[in-house]
Amino acid sequence: MLGYTGRMDFLARELAGRLHVLTSARVSLVEPTATGARVVWTQDGERREEHVAGVITSVTAQRVPEIYPGLEPAIATRLHDEVPQANYLALHFALSRRPELDAILVCVPKDELGGLSTVVLEHNVAQGSAPPGKGLVCAFPSHEWATSRLDLPDHELIDQLLPEVERVLGPIAHHIEFVEVIRWVPAAPRPEPGYYQLVADLHDHLDGDTRVQLAGDFLNLPSVNGSIVSGDAAARRLAHTLLRGCLAGSS
Repeated sequence: MLGYTGRMDFLARELAGRLHVLTSARVSLVEPTATGARVVWTQDGERREEHVAGVITSVTAQRVPEIYPGLEPAIATRLHDEVPQANYLALHFALSRRPELDAILVCVPKDELGGLSTVVLEHNVAQGSAPPGKGLVCAFPSHEWATSRLDLPDHELIDQLLPEVERVLGPIAHHIEFVEVIRWVPAAPRPEPGYYQLVADLHDHLDGDTRVQLAGDFLNLPSVNGSIVSGDAAARRLAHTLLRGCLAGSS
């Protein structure tokens, strides 16, 4: 695990500063054409369309067949049926003093402490994440626990999970300055036995000669590092396709 200097979102901020970025825009269709690719999306209630040289998708696995109907049927079926998604709850506890624990994270065996799955001591991961002497820890419950409680108000989630967190870190309730609760639905693929064989199979069938290329956390380990590897591989495949098109057009 890496603690990034200057906040964890440095990569997104750096990329956004070099590109034209649209947010709150929902893509409904991407399809290759004879000279590039067609993209259809909706923004502010208005349907929009553009022809581009190429496309790299980075949506969740289940959304790929939805927006890319030209995908090979065998791959589309596997993406839709064989990539289970996890829902995450993340409870960030800001503490007036740090627990006496040098670990980066503590993984809890399934069902050992109620729904608690992992406790990350973020002030140990990234030194600048909390002021000197203060602490920042994040508690992740399991997918099953989180999914059944996504609609609960924040204070109920805190009340239910805090006793389990204290069994890992010791008493922290009196040192809590504030708590931030984040819900990710869906958050990331939920690997089950055989999942990484599926990832290998998908890589074997990725087409290096199409104007629509796939990237995403279902093709790698979900992480900042994994996203870079996945995006770089897709960009290389698309660049190869575009270069072949340029050479063919000039011959």
